[in-house]
Amino acid sequence: MKSKILVVDDDETIQMVLLDFLTKKGYEVRTACHGQQALLLIDAESFLPDIVVTDVAMAVLDGIGLARQLRMRNIVTEIIFMSGGIGAHTEAELREYSPHYIAKPFSLAALADIIEQLLHAGVH
Repeated sequence: MKSKILVVDDDETIQMVLLDFLTKKGYEVRTACHGQQALLLIDAESFLPDIVVTDVAMAVLDGIGLARQLRMRNIVTEIIFMSGGIGAHTEAELREYSPHYIAKPFSLAALADIIEQLLHAGVH
């Protein structure tokens, strides 16, 4: 069975690049433009991701808000935060939900390494 990855970013280019790259790596990938859309995708399609790769700063529902909602719904998934800057959030807030953070711009290989480490560690 393919591992499922949900990419959440308000930059459509990043969504498409990651969708293409991760699909070619053999993952089942869905994308959303903000946290609220990600939650709707999870609910409507029963798409329970093994890993969520999410931008920190987004309109409607940001990465921290998404992580908080996932926890409140008892959805167990690994989260990889990505951002050009943490912005209004502190590193402590990010670490409350995940120790995994990758700064934009990042290499696709670096992201793939984090994903592989999480999956091989028996996360899901």
